[in-house]
Amino acid sequence: MIFILLIVLLVFIVYLNKNFYLKKNNAKYPNGPLVLPIIGSLYRVSFKTPHLSFKNLSQQYGKIFSIKMGCVETIVINDISILQKTFRDKPTIFQQRFWLPSFYNVGEYRDIVFSNGPYWREIKSILKNSLTKTKSRSMEDLFNSECSKAEQYIMKKIKENNNIVDMMKTTKRLLLNIMVKFLFNISFEYDDGSLSKEIFDFVKSYNLIFEYLAKQPGDFIPLLRPFDTHDKIAKEYSNLLKFFTPFIDETLKNIDKENPKCFLEYLLIEIERDPNSMIKPESIPHICFSIIVAGSDTTGTTLEWMILYLSNYPNIQEKLHCEINSSHHPTLKEKKNYPFLRAVINETLRISPPAPFALPHICSEDTIVSFNGHDYFFPKYTQIIPNLYGANRNENEFDDPNTFNPDRHPSSTASHVSYSSGPRSCPGENMADDILFVVSTRLYKYFKFERTTNQLYDEYGVLTKTLTPKDYLSKVTFRS
Repeated sequence: MIFILLIVLLVFIVYLNKNFYLKKNNAKYPNGPLVLPIIGSLYRVSFKTPHLSFKNLSQQYGKIFSIKMGCVETIVINDISILQKTFRDKPTIFQQRFWLPSFYNVGEYRDIVFSNGPYWREIKSILKNSLTKTKSRSMEDLFNSECSKAEQYIMKKIKENNNIVDMMKTTKRLLLNIMVKFLFNISFEYDDGSLSKEIFDFVKSYNLIFEYLAKQPGDFIPLLRPFDTHDKIAKEYSNLLKFFTPFIDETLKNIDKENPKCFLEYLLIEIERDPNSMIKPESIPHICFSIIVAGSDTTGTTLEWMILYLSNYPNIQEKLHCEINSSHHPTLKEKKNYPFLRAVINETLRISPPAPFALPHICSEDTIVSFNGHDYFFPKYTQIIPNLYGANRNENEFDDPNTFNPDRHPSSTASHVSYSSGPRSCPGENMADDILFVVSTRLYKYFKFERTTNQLYDEYGVLTKTLTPKDYLSKVTFRS
């Protein structure tokens, strides 16, 4: 009985402090849907299409709204300007990741994605230095080499399957090959018969992990934690680490400090420079996994969406082909000479961002976010979700926002947001942009992509680990 009274008293004190802060600063807590016991406002969220639910909620409650996800207080930001201003003006308050219990089973918060504090700052600095030094070598040659292998595979499938090719599977393999080559200086063949069992096991465990992560009710409702499947997540993640172990061991054994051959060698050299580094050898597999996920999955998904949209709108595909069909192959130094390709990439990222909510942040202290004369109170420990999908489809920012229209970008004053802003922005964003440029200039120069049906391909997609298109096949023709 005394324990219950203490809990009630504590809740009452927190309530009084919150209201005192609001009155003192003339701020308001963002509006949101009705909160019910135990489940909070989760009844307003579709677990199959949460990005659409959040977009609908933003239309009802505004550019900033609150939603209680079970026991987790959450504020959702649905506007490009507010997102950029919030993370830019208050970087230290919003730079930490929000930790859900199930996330611990993927990297133990020791990777670049979910780590926080001094450890995260050190790993980000080392990654940026390693990326810079790696790019001093010919990354473009690596991209082109892997693209050539993918093109040979596509040509083979064109002949074998009467021009029908699974481009979703092909782009996944292409991006995975690029990232594995970048990390470890190894590559996998495209031919199904030559593909090792290890890579199949990796992909299987990789997909299962994110399937399990999406089904952890205890992350939000503690009463349901006995039904969580953290053991399954841990098992599949352990399988993934086994995939990396031989490559890491081989790199450690043959590292060439005078002439590094891959990103992992640069990374290990950077770590060794500081004898007091917080990054220990056992963290390396976690870092490698996060780089693989960030580099292959998000960029590969963007390529899948590009092929889908250009198949749905062949006139746009032909306009793009005309721009890049020069006598020589476009190079990264010539990016500015291909404005329509830039517009197509930007429009793909705007209308179908691979990570529609980016990754959640946590508000590390009570603060006020001001916008257009309104002050909003963000309490300490609140989960902050950047709703990139909703922001990019804001009717006030874009005309006809649900229509794929690359022509909007050269003249549009509104920018899109594809990655989170502020200190937690993706350190590999420039590399991802380079990959998209090189792969796109080759694919759309050499191949024509068409639908295998008269109906337009579905443009809403499905949300799993990323916002991906529903499965589709492509009719692919080589442009002689």
